[in-house]
Amino acid sequence: MFELIFDNPIRFLLAIAIGFATGWWIWAHMQRVTGAAEPAAAPAPAPEPAPAPEPVAEPETVEAPASEPMAAAAPVAAAMAAPNIAAAVGEDDDLTKINGIGPKLCALCNSFGVRRFDQIAEWGEREVAEVDAHLGSFKGRITRDEWVEQAKLLAAGNLAEWEARFGYKAK
Repeated sequence: MFELIFDNPIRFLLAIAIGFATGWWIWAHMQRVTGAAEPAAAPAPAPEPAPAPEPVAEPETVEAPASEPMAAAAPVAAAMAAPNIAAAVGEDDDLTKINGIGPKLCALCNSFGVRRFDQIAEWGEREVAEVDAHLGSFKGRITRDEWVEQAKLLAAGNLAEWEARFGYKAK
């Protein structure tokens, strides 16, 4: 390697000059692209710290009854978000018997505390709107599939009329 330097010093110096020029050109180009070539301005003074906000009390937790699937404590805000549906009294019904309620919608309804046909049968416009707002991609199914009418017949045990009107046999 040293022989190359001593045998032809002009080529060596030329290679160094080209290397430095190329490096400088790349550095200058990167500075223009990033905008860092401009002289640094004096740093702006730090803004005055905003007054500390008043402490907000932690939301209280509401414990769900052990019979519900969400037996863990839930914040009050989450409880307010759920539809306001009357609590189920008695043994749970198989909500999937209602045409339009499959396993996923049944689990969703159960998470709201809806477990019986008589609960759905008592729904008015307010309850239908509240539950419908929580159905996500299933929105509109309650009225389209006539859940309330089906639930009234199923809660009354009137399977013959339910089969005649809705065209399916009870599961």
